[in-house]
Amino acid sequence: MPVNVIQRATLSLDPGADGASAARRQTRALLDQWGCDDALVDDTLLVVSELVANAVLHAGNAVSVALVLCQDRVRVEVADRSRVLPAPSSYDLDAHTGRGLTLVGALTERWGAESHDSGKLVWAEVSLTGRVLDGPAEPVTAPPSGGRTEGLDQIRFLDVSVADYLALQEQNDAISRDVDLLLIGQSEGLHLPVPDGLLAAAHRLRDRFEVPAGSFRLVVLAAADAGNRSIDLEAYMPPGVGRMARAYVDLLEEIEDYARQGYLFIDPPGPQTVWMRRWFVEELIRQQDGIAPAPMPPEPPARS
Repeated sequence: MPVNVIQRATLSLDPGADGASAARRQTRALLDQWGCDDALVDDTLLVVSELVANAVLHAGNAVSVALVLCQDRVRVEVADRSRVLPAPSSYDLDAHTGRGLTLVGALTERWGAESHDSGKLVWAEVSLTGRVLDGPAEPVTAPPSGGRTEGLDQIRFLDVSVADYLALQEQNDAISRDVDLLLIGQSEGLHLPVPDGLLAAAHRLRDRFEVPAGSFRLVVLAAADAGNRSIDLEAYMPPGVGRMARAYVDLLEEIEDYARQGYLFIDPPGPQTVWMRRWFVEELIRQQDGIAPAPMPPEPPARS
């Protein structure tokens, strides 16, 4: 998983065979917006097409498609409900069938798949090496000494508890899975014995916000494997995104209130997880307001 995430976007999918076409249209518009060159756009479009088509063929549909712009690559993530991991065939690139993953392997720096309880995630990374980003995205590979890229703020989260971060990520992943299950059930016409407010909140989560990819996940896992209790994290984010992040957290907490009432599979979060999620948002806002980074306190401050 790439760590230096600059931007992430989740695409809106049409059901069935139309999903690949819709994903291609949105991918082109998004990469143009990010300032990617034509060669990168063409390669990424082919990767998106093959991975979404593979999901439709073997799982009936893709559950989600995300694009992640990093400092050195564009990452494509396609999730579906089948837990069967893909494997490349021995077909040549010019064959009419069976070429999908062979083509993906030829176009990308690396690709892989991860099995989860709800299905799998197939990902592929198209390298930016030797390419030039146009417009605002161009400076991101070489941040100036002032700690900012063109149009982006450098954000540093200091002395983050490794164990607490992994617990927070697990909780956020669980919310995302439950929301996906609700929306899939509703789209398939199932009777869902849940309040209308929960369904509305699930739609707002998917329609208004890009779901974070857990961009620090692997570096934090590596720190845990090394026996480190804390870690410093760094990211580049657009100005003003902190207040959007606060609204996102408000919505997560609204959904978790329904979990406390027994309407979701997830357990309500512990107080440390609730506090840490809020700390990340408030620390982001502080730094975007020009305040220097502050280490994460070892425990929530006592209320007066």
